[in-house]
Amino acid sequence: MTSGVIADSIVNLCGAIGVAVAMMTFYRRDPRSPLTRRLLLTVSTDQGAPLPAGASVSSANGEFITLVQDGSQVFLPNVLDQTTLWITTPQGGRCQLHYQLAAKADPSVYFESAPARCRVP
Repeated sequence: MTSGVIADSIVNLCGAIGVAVAMMTFYRRDPRSPLTRRLLLTVSTDQGAPLPAGASVSSANGEFITLVQDGSQVFLPNVLDQTTLWITTPQGGRCQLHYQLAAKADPSVYFESAPARCRVP
């Protein structure tokens, strides 16, 4: 198991706390591991409201990706293949996740940060 796989597993299991642990444990990427682009989003609705912790993030075909953490944060372990993502709240509301990536990834950081909007179609 590579350090990247282990770090991704920690993050998926522990959310934002996992990000901090993974950063401290694996402060640099193994150059032999596959290239990934990790992203920590701070998401709000079109009205500027935060999303509830525990809301699920899934792909357009319904595949579970991760959960929304406290502070309306969503950690995406690999955004190289940008796909349509949906967030479903515990109350059943659903919105589409929109965010912009910088043109080039910063290889000196474990993950990038960006704001995001969740828009009801």
